Amino acid sequence: MKKINNFVHTEKIPFTQAVRSYIPTVVTVPFCQTKGKDFISIVKVGEQVKEGQPIAIAVDSNNKELEAQIHSPVPGEVISIEQCSLPDGCVGLSAKIRLGGEFSFLGKQIEKTDWKILTDEEIITAFDEKGIFNTFNHSVLLSKQIKECNLKENRFLVVRLFDEDPSRCTDSFVAEKYTAKVVEGSLIIAAVMHAQGIVFVKPKGSLISIDTESIDIPYSIVEADTTIYPQGFLQNLVHTIKKFCKNSKNSLNKEFTSINHKSIFIDPETALSVYQGIVYSEPVMERYVHVTGNALKASGMFNVRIGSTISALARQCGGFKKFPSKIIINGMIIGNAISTMEAPVTKDVKSVAFVTASDLDDQTLSQCVRCGMCREVCPEKIYPDLLFRHKIGGKPVGPDFLKTCRLCSGCSLCNCVCPSRLPLSQTIEMLKEENNE
Repeated sequence: MKKINNFVHTEKIPFTQAVRSYIPTVVTVPFCQTKGKDFISIVKVGEQVKEGQPIAIAVDSNNKELEAQIHSPVPGEVISIEQCSLPDGCVGLSAKIRLGGEFSFLGKQIEKTDWKILTDEEIITAFDEKGIFNTFNHSVLLSKQIKECNLKENRFLVVRLFDEDPSRCTDSFVAEKYTAKVVEGSLIIAAVMHAQGIVFVKPKGSLISIDTESIDIPYSIVEADTTIYPQGFLQNLVHTIKKFCKNSKNSLNKEFTSINHKSIFIDPETALSVYQGIVYSEPVMERYVHVTGNALKASGMFNVRIGSTISALARQCGGFKKFPSKIIINGMIIGNAISTMEAPVTKDVKSVAFVTASDLDDQTLSQCVRCGMCREVCPEKIYPDLLFRHKIGGKPVGPDFLKTCRLCSGCSLCNCVCPSRLPLSQTIEMLKEENNE
C-alpha cells in the first residue's frame, strides 16, 4: 500500500484545551443531519423550547418509523422555520431559535446513570432519543448501523483515536483530553452490539493512556504511524490492525487478524456523545470544532453549540487578517468548500479552515490529460481517471471494473495530484453510492 510522508503540516503546537464558543443570541438548527433521511418538525413558530428539547425527528423513508431526534441547543423561542445552507453544500429546513430562559444542562450538576443496568433495547432507543450519530466517516445513525450489522463471527468494534485528515486535530484532541470517557462510551457501544472484541487504534508514540482494567471483553491497542498518509480510513485501519496483530507476540491479539470492513468503526466524538447521552442523559447539542487557516488572526479548538454560524467562529478567533478565498469544512484533503459563512455548525462538522488565495493552487478545471498520476498515487491501486470518464458519459467500463470503486477509501490523493483539477474522489463516491450492494 502506497503511503506519503508529511503530506500536510498540522498545527505546530497541539491544543491542550478547548474554549467554549460564544452562545449566539440566535441559533440556526438544521433538521437534516445525515444523508438519506427525511426530518419532520415537531415545533411551531412562536413556541418556547427548552435546552435539549426535541425539535425535529428523523423519519425512515421506507416504513415511516420515527428514529433519531434533533434537539434545541439553547432555551428560547422558535422565531422561524426556514431553508438554510448546510456545511455539506446542500440546502435544508432549519429552526431559528432566539436565546432566552434557563439552561437545563449547561452549568448544571447532572446525576450519573449506571448504564450496565440498562437493557440493549433501552440503550439503542436512547441513541435515537439523544440524537447520536456515528461521525467516523459520513454522519450515519448509530442505532441503525448497529441493527444492520449482521456479522455472526468477527463482530468487532474499532475505535480510531486520531484524525484521518492530518490538517485537522479534533479527533486527536478529544481522544487525548477525554480518554476515559471515550473508552467508556466505546464499551457501551461494544456491549449493545455484542462485540466479540474491541480495537483501539492510536498514533504511534501517542501519550494516550487507556485503562485496560475497565475493559471486560477481548481488546487490542494498536499503534498506527500517523506521519504517513493515508492512515485513518476504514481500509487503512483494517490493514494496520491485521498487520499489527499478526506480528504481535501477544497471543490475545491473534483473534483480531480476522477483522474486516463489515465491523463497526467509530471516532472519539461518537464515543464521547454516547458517554454523555447514556451516562448523563444529555442530548447531542454541541461539537468540538478545530478552527484554523491563514486568513484568521488566531486558531483554536472550540466547544461549539450546534446551530452556531461559521461567521461567529471567525469572530471569536479575532476576525480576519486577510480575506478568505475559501472556507473548507472537515479538512484540507477530504473536506468540502462552502459558499457562505452563515452556514450553521452541524453534528458532523469537525473543522473549519479559512484559507487565503495564496494557499490555494489553480482551481480551474480542464480536460483529463491522461498523465496517469491518479493511478500512480492511489493506495488501493484503482483507476480514478477511467471511473471518472465512465461517470461523465465517456468510454464505459465493464460491470466488474466498475465494482473497483468500492475499494476507494476516500483519501482524495487522486484529487490532490490531478493537474486538471478533476473531482475524481467525489465522482468515485457517487459511483460507490450507486453500486452499493
